[in-house]
Amino acid sequence: MEEHMIQDIFSTFGRFELGKLQHHGPLLIFPLLAKTPPLHKYISLRQALDNGELSISELSHAGSVPDLKVVNKGKHQVLILAGEELRGAKQNRVLNTTVLIAPDSELVVPVSCTEAGRWAYQDSHFSESGNMMAPSIKAKMTRSVNTSFMRGRSARSDQTEVWDEIDKLQQNMQMPSPTAAMADVYNGSRHRLEDSLVRFPLLEGQCGIYVMLKGRFVGLDLVSSPEVWRHLHAKIVKSYGMDALRFREPGYPADIHPPDLGELLSDLNFSVFPGIGLGEELRVEKPGITGSALVIDDEIIHLSLFPLEEEQMPIVERFHHPMRARG
Repeated sequence: MEEHMIQDIFSTFGRFELGKLQHHGPLLIFPLLAKTPPLHKYISLRQALDNGELSISELSHAGSVPDLKVVNKGKHQVLILAGEELRGAKQNRVLNTTVLIAPDSELVVPVSCTEAGRWAYQDSHFSESGNMMAPSIKAKMTRSVNTSFMRGRSARSDQTEVWDEIDKLQQNMQMPSPTAAMADVYNGSRHRLEDSLVRFPLLEGQCGIYVMLKGRFVGLDLVSSPEVWRHLHAKIVKSYGMDALRFREPGYPADIHPPDLGELLSDLNFSVFPGIGLGEELRVEKPGITGSALVIDDEIIHLSLFPLEEEQMPIVERFHHPMRARG
């Protein structure tokens, strides 16, 4: 894909507009609304699992930590986002990168473990956990995956860094887990996360969010389809809510101006790779920003951007676990 073609694709960002600011405590969200229908049709992970069209399992009975097998038995393309957590089998995982899975197909997808202390079957197949990796962790995973792509290793994460970041999350939230499971922290924070969710209602035509903590940009997540965003809205908003709880941010500044998306999207550096499934991967970097995009037929299907910041909270100690899965 030529550079001018990439710029043309991002010029179509004009089909989205900012909605009215929503806020709760230190968390500020500008909804992103679609002004025109998407060109490409696909369904969400939740829809595919609920319809019985998709099954996700270990690569073999023995299992392999960095890979899972996805079988799409349906007639729809299925979108699974980087950071969406899968629960079950031998340990919980998140996808390292966003994949668009073709109908009637089987695919091996690259994943990271989010439950270091378990390597034993709970179920034969995975289900949706309802969690999205917190953006402060996802930013670092995205950066490591970008580096892996550049080194010709495809979508591999720094698994040790992921485990360490989940350790820090448990420490920040004072919620140790017997299996070092990221999901246990979300479950322990469920009521607070759900209480905050009502302050960020889903809007008609919404397909993404631009998010700030105390006036500081912390992430942008977007899909091309409002119908698919409807199934992602709660889990993505709660992932940002987790960071608001985690870092115990105070209230937000009174003087908040709408973000300049043009400035955010300017001077992005793109590296293009074949998608793990359908489409092409755009790995995105610029000073202080990391991200990725999935593009098919010149349409942005998914875009995520995050700031790269120094550690925001001191860590007094780490949780130490007797076992980390090797697979």
